Amino acid sequence: MLYGDYRDDIEFYKNEAKKIDGKLLEIGCGTGRVYLELLKEGIDIYRIDSSYKMLEKLREKARKPNLIPKVYQADMRNFKLEQSFKLIITFRMFLHNLTIEDQLSALKCCKEHLTRNGKLILNFFNPNPEKIVEYIKIRKR
Repeated sequence: MLYGDYRDDIEFYKNEAKKIDGKLLEIGCGTGRVYLELLKEGIDIYRIDSSYKMLEKLREKARKPNLIPKVYQADMRNFKLEQSFKLIITFRMFLHNLTIEDQLSALKCCKEHLTRNGKLILNFFNPNPEKIVEYIKIRKR
């Protein structure tokens, strides 16, 4: 897991979540690095991820502190949930949308699931292949 031990952003997401009075959706939850921290704080948070394996790992991690995750297997480009959210966050997931069509589809889904005056937080970075390879080598040791 590339970001398993990355924690620099957790407080930011906690603070943003505490500003809202309503539900939050995290897109691309992975194994729950951010999600479980927010759930522990009592935040009404839902998650989607396209990977069944990642969601299973998240559910397994949630059992230890007796948390009940609200997670759904779905693609960010075409998800449909029967609710809206005051805040939607994505941690570097938007980079998985390789075409303009995919990007527009993902943004449209987010817009359809945001409440009026809701907020979308997109987290981007400039991928550096050498740094990623270096990180993977270190993690394998």
